Amino acid sequence: MKKVFRWLLFVICWLLIACAPSTFEETSIYKREGRYPQPPELKTNLAWVVLEWNGKLVFDKNLNLVQGGYGSGFLGSKEKGFFYSNKHVTDTFKSLGGHSHKIFFNGRIYNAAIVQNSLLFDAAVFKITDPFDSSDFPDPELLGKEKVMVGEKLFIEGFHPHPYEVRRTDQENGVRHLVIPIFRDYYQVVRTKTDRYTEVVYEKLEATAVKIDVKVKIEGGREANYILAKTARNHLFSFGGLSGSRVKNKKGEVIGIFTGETSKTEVDPKSYDHSTDSFAIKEPIFDQVLITPMELLRDLQNLMEKAN
Repeated sequence: MKKVFRWLLFVICWLLIACAPSTFEETSIYKREGRYPQPPELKTNLAWVVLEWNGKLVFDKNLNLVQGGYGSGFLGSKEKGFFYSNKHVTDTFKSLGGHSHKIFFNGRIYNAAIVQNSLLFDAAVFKITDPFDSSDFPDPELLGKEKVMVGEKLFIEGFHPHPYEVRRTDQENGVRHLVIPIFRDYYQVVRTKTDRYTEVVYEKLEATAVKIDVKVKIEGGREANYILAKTARNHLFSFGGLSGSRVKNKKGEVIGIFTGETSKTEVDPKSYDHSTDSFAIKEPIFDQVLITPMELLRDLQNLMEKAN
């Protein structure tokens, strides 16, 4: 009797599992079809570049990245599928095998490979390795030929994961971000119908050039001259992950690659503590960024034009 009962229980459980709707299959259709949910109004020559760990990004419970990495890039040649980015974004391209890096570009996902890293500064060119139809790609923007001047207005665009609290605060201050649900719908790292989680956004920042030819040694490159710029608003959290983004001038010409940030902390002059002989530190302000100027990229541009 017990054997019969166990057999019936097994059959019932199997039927329940087999007949239940498969949420995973429904939501993983993006991976199966090599696409992601990009808003139809967004047609751009910018790409999001991801280093996957065993086919995924690994986060902790607070959606802090534990394994993997990401950055941005922008189209340099539509016919060849070449993109500009930072060297520190592409340094890991060979570390996890040929299919570990993905290019998220206008709703489609491609495998990526390095074409050339600069040995002198933080810049690189990578390419799509899968078959693609270049007629679906937008044209690249023209590269600026004139050197950036102090006081010049600059415009930064790229893909960047934003915490919900930052998106909410920005919206309260009149800044609205276009959200691209890659974490939720493609990587499935969250299971929620709300927007209260960290997600990729299409970021736009206005900045002003503060200093030109600032000598800085950035990880992934030797000491070189960069542009120091101040953003028009406090970014509220680190710019980390925005590397490789495109920077344009008023004419719409690309004048550089977003490369890094500089730390900036201030003390509260009213917070002096006699017992410790110290001041309290104010909330950090994130508004100082470093840009690799395009005049440094001429060799990479020439290489890209000659490469197959």
